[in-house]
Parts: sequence; structure tokens; C-alpha cells
Amino acid sequence: MRANRKLMSCLAMLLGTALVPCWAADPAPGAALTMPRQLSIRVQGDGETVAFAADELRRLLVASHAAEAVQVVKAGEPALVQLSLDAELAAEEIAYQISSAGMVIRGGDPRGLLYAVWEFCERELGVHWLTPDNTHVPDHGFRL
Repeated sequence: MRANRKLMSCLAMLLGTALVPCWAADPAPGAALTMPRQLSIRVQGDGETVAFAADELRRLLVASHAAEAVQVVKAGEPALVQLSLDAELAAEEIAYQISSAGMVIRGGDPRGLLYAVWEFCERELGVHWLTPDNTHVPDHGFRL
């Protein structure tokens, strides 16, 4: 739960709606923060798997109510979240970073990028894939 609060606080801060900075102590139990309603995801890379990774992230952010509307934009357009292929990573290697400048989710190849999106969603949003047809997506309700 603590990681989720930090993530949501970072997203809110990046959009200028945070009441608590990213690295501040956790808010009091039951305290709610106003969450960002819209996010943009910039995709750098081509192909079906990269497009699927972007759509998965968009779908899970909306389903968890971490954001109300998530838009996928092309390279060169401004966005808070960036998905990209990184030649410095090995095939299927993953990395993601959350900072005050935004979020960067990277993979060594398209499959690695998809794995990175799933890892981010599992660790930071609390999503769990129970079976191929059953995914648990916690409801963050636009608050921490």
C-alpha cells in the first residue's frame, strides 16, 4: 500500500494537483488526495507488441482509477509517462523509473517493454493476473 501511495502522490505532483510531495511522509490513514484526471503516455517504438504494451498500461491505469482518462501519444509529443525501447538493455530486460520529471518504462525489446509495463502495474498499482481470464485490478478511487 505504501508504494501505491508514493506512486499516486508522484503522479499527482507531476500534474500539479498534489497536496503532499513525492518523498514526504505518508499521509494520515484515511486521508484522501485529489488525483490527476488525465495522463498522457508517449510511445517510442513501433510494432504490435509496443502498441499492446501502451494499451495495457492505459487500460490498467483507467481500470484502477489511478487516472480517469489516459491518452497515448506519439514520439515527440509531451507526456508524463514514456514507454520506450532501450538498446542498452538486453532482450526482454526491463526497467522503470518514477521521478519528479515523470515516469519512464523501458524494455530491451518489444516483449521486454510489455514485461516492464506488467511489472510496473503489478508492483505499483497492485494488479494481479490470477488466470488468463481473471485479472484483479484494485480500485484506487482517485485518492491515496
